[in-house]
Amino acid sequence: MTLASFDFLSSVAKVILCGDFHAHHGMSGSVYTNCSGRSLVEALDVHDLVVLNTTTPTHLSFTGRNAWSLLDLVLVSSSCASLCTSTVTCEFLGSDHSVVLTAVQASTTAEDLGVPKWNFGKADWRKLRAACDHTLGSFSISLDYAYCLFETSVREAALKAFLSPRGHSKSQFHGGISSLTLPSKTKSMPLTK
Repeated sequence: MTLASFDFLSSVAKVILCGDFHAHHGMSGSVYTNCSGRSLVEALDVHDLVVLNTTTPTHLSFTGRNAWSLLDLVLVSSSCASLCTSTVTCEFLGSDHSVVLTAVQASTTAEDLGVPKWNFGKADWRKLRAACDHTLGSFSISLDYAYCLFETSVREAALKAFLSPRGHSKSQFHGGISSLTLPSKTKSMPLTK
């Protein structure tokens, strides 16, 4: 993991990131620091993030030292950190990592989330196909990154092709592809090449 791994955050206003970052750093009580740990600490500063769970270890290593470490982290934008809590449980669910529960004490509406209002009746299907063809031409990258690129590309193409005039602007929309439901019939304009 490098600082560039967090570049996608520059286009997101508020974020909650959870995961096993394999980041060892003195900040999390580790006795040594690795590259991922240095990158993570730098990303916290550059992207104004806060680590919610900083004290309770989340991983038990059964190889060699049988030691606990804090690898599973919950990172949030500092602007919403006061609304979030994180708890490390005693549950392992068959893994060597503890379950980490995170709660957000906030209420949101569809408008807050930037969920667009699609107008399929006035969709410009040629524009959608052209936009998809332009960005989805070929994938010679990792599957995870390809999926992320695909999801972003289709979302951006959909925003261009059939966002209702009453819909939200692109800068307000930070939802995933799950917010987009394409119609079952695409007027003979398939999304595939």
